[in-house]
Amino acid sequence: MRSLLSNWPLWLGSLAHAAAEQNDAPTVSQSTITGVAGPIGQNATPLPNITNPYVKPAKPNGLDTEQPNMILFMPDQLRYDAVGAFGSQVAKTPNIDAFAAEAYLSPRGDFYAENATELGVNEYGFLTELTLPDFTRESFKGDQNDIWNRLFYLGKRNETEAIDYDAAMIRGMVSRVDHQFGLIVNKTKDLGLWNKTVTFFFTDHGEFLGDYELIEKWPSGVSDNLVHEPLIVGGGGLPRGVVFEEMAEMTDLVPTMLQLGTVNETYAHYGLSLVNAIHAAGRGEIIHHRNFSFTEGGFLLSDEPVLEQSPFPYDIKAALQHNDTALVGQALAVRNREWTYVYRLYEEDELYSRLNDAHELHNLAAEPEYQRICDEFRQEALRFLFSTPATMTWYADERKPDVDLSSPYEQYIERCKGNCEFNDSWPTVLDAKEEL
Repeated sequence: MRSLLSNWPLWLGSLAHAAAEQNDAPTVSQSTITGVAGPIGQNATPLPNITNPYVKPAKPNGLDTEQPNMILFMPDQLRYDAVGAFGSQVAKTPNIDAFAAEAYLSPRGDFYAENATELGVNEYGFLTELTLPDFTRESFKGDQNDIWNRLFYLGKRNETEAIDYDAAMIRGMVSRVDHQFGLIVNKTKDLGLWNKTVTFFFTDHGEFLGDYELIEKWPSGVSDNLVHEPLIVGGGGLPRGVVFEEMAEMTDLVPTMLQLGTVNETYAHYGLSLVNAIHAAGRGEIIHHRNFSFTEGGFLLSDEPVLEQSPFPYDIKAALQHNDTALVGQALAVRNREWTYVYRLYEEDELYSRLNDAHELHNLAAEPEYQRICDEFRQEALRFLFSTPATMTWYADERKPDVDLSSPYEQYIERCKGNCEFNDSWPTVLDAKEEL
């Protein structure tokens, strides 16, 4: 910036001289102003070719087929330990297990995408159309004395029955997913396409499933049962029966697919292709992939006005996020093969041994003998935040997403029901703050 500013007098003087010449002469040749980009005018040399700085030429995939077909099989909310191939003793997943036996298996897939909060995934990640009519209570006028308006919290159910029922239901759903996956694999083989098709099996996140007396997920949840996901890649001539013990992230999937498809990379990302590591593992070699995996989630306290609002049965869960937003405060988890470190913006740090405390029940962050480890992981968290910023796009994306979603402002006005005032940037409720 300093050198550019020092050239301003030269730029202005040259421009004034060129303007005077233009007034005096009837026929004017273009001026030859010299600036930071070189001479400008008739005799100007062309600017150097400016190419997209994010472009990386396609890499060889190591397969017989240059551009194989790809199948992405991605069930929702599937725990790592819900599949027999990843150690479950009760799962009935014969098709997934058979696929894993002849494919590449990643036991270290801490696979929750960076910043994949529920809001982030809904708006920027995996958007799907509704597959059933949106039949809700608001769709039609029902019995005015219906049960919905008279539900209440009775208290704790029998823990054994509740957890057993939930677990049995989930496992039954997993077996159904396994059956459907088997149909796809068998059809691909029947069509003679298996050796020309790379199949991915992975998921978006896990499930508490009774751990910590919780079910489903949580926006700032970064525990192992939510973020440690199954990843299996096979077919298309990839090595068979390979177990890859290095760390991996969901961000690695896109560059992996691009390399398998021999497609140029044309935009910035922070993923690392797994293709070369898979081939090396097939030869009995190890290519180091990652030292750490990172997971982000949660919100700022100032995000409270636009957090989700949900009817039964999620009304209590959603209300808790508004009543105490710190419970869904921003969190960053850093993992390697031995440790899990969690930095929470509004709560205490966490440190768990992955070798001795797989369920993350004993927080060691406050113990003096583990301060050195916490310090090292804080440094890694800081390095991650500085080295993975948002990037500028090189070309304008002319695609227009069709998103049927009210703006945060409109959503907040709807919550206020016309009873808002505006102070600085955010509206506030006048007389019904308890409704928030």
